[in-house]
Order: sequence, then C-alpha cells, then structure tokens
Amino acid sequence: MLSEAVASSLRHLLHALHSLNLPSAVMGGVAVATWNHFRATKDVDVLLGIGGQEAGEIIAHLGRFGFRPKRDPPVLTIEGNRIIQLVYQPPDAFLDIQLDLMLADSPFQQSALSRRVSVRLPAVDQEVGVVACEDLIILKLLAGRMIDRADAAALIRINRNEIDLEHLLEWVRRLGLGDDFEEIWHEAFPGESVS
Repeated sequence: MLSEAVASSLRHLLHALHSLNLPSAVMGGVAVATWNHFRATKDVDVLLGIGGQEAGEIIAHLGRFGFRPKRDPPVLTIEGNRIIQLVYQPPDAFLDIQLDLMLADSPFQQSALSRRVSVRLPAVDQEVGVVACEDLIILKLLAGRMIDRADAAALIRINRNEIDLEHLLEWVRRLGLGDDFEEIWHEAFPGESVS
C-alpha cells in the first residue's frame, strides 16, 4: 500500500507530465505492488521517453510544478542509464519524496516503455501506465541490489502463469543476464530448471 505522500507525489508528477505528452511507465516499488508483490516504498520511479526533448527542458517544466532537482547536475548517469532525480514536498507533508525519472535511451528501455500496461491504481485513483511484469523483472536484475533481486524472484514466482517467458528470456539473453536470471529462478523454484 502506498503512503498518501507517495501517492500524492505520483498523482502530481503524472499531472505535470501530461502536458508534455511523453510516454511514461511507473516502475520500482509502486509497479512491484501492481504485480501482486506488496512492500512499502518511499519513492516514485518512472521510465520516461523523452523523444527529441532535452532533459533540461523537462526539468524546467517540472520545476513549474514544484519539483526540485535533488543534485547538481540534476541528471545522474549510472551504468549508462540517465536518471533525473527530483524531490517534491506534497501539501500537508513534512518530508520530501524522491522521484527518479529513468530516461528510456536503450533499446530495452524503449521496448519496456512500448509494452507498458494501463492499470488503475487505487491510491492514485486514475489509470497509470505501469511497466509489464517481465520488463520489471529485467529492470530489477539490471539494478542488481539485494532488494531488487528479491523483488525479481518474488515477481516471477507470484506471476509465473501470466509471464511471457519467451519475451523475458530473449531480453535476459540479449542483456547478458543469464546467470542472474538463473539464480532468481532457483530462488523462486528450488530444484527446477528454467524452461
């Protein structure tokens, strides 16, 4: 379940992005909950297609809605991924919520954005584009933190019958994530080989 501060920040971000007409998809902890693995999250993560726009234009636009860069420069590059890190203080909240906008630069990120699923999030009370479960598993493997790997194993176990395994395995192969995927598969399904 989302805290009201996180839900309010996500609603406000979606409103601010709407006028830019850029494709976006929620990922991270909010998306994990969408795919039936519930855990607390304190931030908002969004995959964003920017087309021909510059990151600076997007940051300036979001600034008019009260979003502030977390750092200077505001675009952080981690393992080839460009991420705009923002903070926002929702009304009636006493703390900032962090929002990470991952720019969809790579072929995988663009594919994930094109496969987003429209979901009605109760806490947000509107239709929201969310990264498909298979793509979220891959994003979690790419992030590689312990919590991300645990999320990936839980997602594959909980959603096994709905996952497009062929799509998932194709991107696992293309991105060189075979060993990582095999580990989370065995965590989810001990003693069972990847089919």
